[in-house]
Amino acid sequence: MAIFSDEERQRISAALNSKGINRPCSACGRWDIAIVDGYVRHRLYSSGDLDAGALSDHEQGSIICVALACSHCGLLSHHTVSSLGL
Repeated sequence: MAIFSDEERQRISAALNSKGINRPCSACGRWDIAIVDGYVRHRLYSSGDLDAGALSDHEQGSIICVALACSHCGLLSHHTVSSLGL
């Protein structure tokens, strides 16, 4: 089952294109780039959390991204939804 609807995928694609993110893979040069089906959430931690080894699943800030993947070489790139206007 797809996470993104066709309309959401088109909206994400348009946002990426409007920012000039419509080029071949920066690692291998192939045009095998695809939008990953789902958002990526990067958790934010303070240095105190890292020093204490407190990498638990408690509520913290995060950055939500759209991910692109090259199906040839596997390169992943993440683009923040806020920067894309999504």
